[in-house]
Amino acid sequence: ETFLGEVGAIGVEFGVPGGSVFKGVNLLRRMLKSKGLNLFATPTYSLTGGALLGTKISNVAKRVGTTAAVFGTTDFIAGGPYNTVSEVFADDPLLFDNNLG
Repeated sequence: ETFLGEVGAIGVEFGVPGGSVFKGVNLLRRMLKSKGLNLFATPTYSLTGGALLGTKISNVAKRVGTTAAVFGTTDFIAGGPYNTVSEVFADDPLLFDNNLG
């Protein structure tokens, strides 16, 4: 019934599946790395110039792609019409209004 209780409920509701999804995605990344496809960030210690910039952009893209996959899968698993977020923000048209798009 309190704000901290709701925050804790949301954290548990999305955190437990999120942790499992992170573990699964990292397992998939390790398996792909053994096949020659590196989805982990590349060290930039000795790089300079264009190679450094390209590696930094590539590292950001790898992190964004992995995190987006984890958040999307977690929302698919934990989200739904009867979750805590839907109960707390039941009347908020910016989050759950089907007419917006």
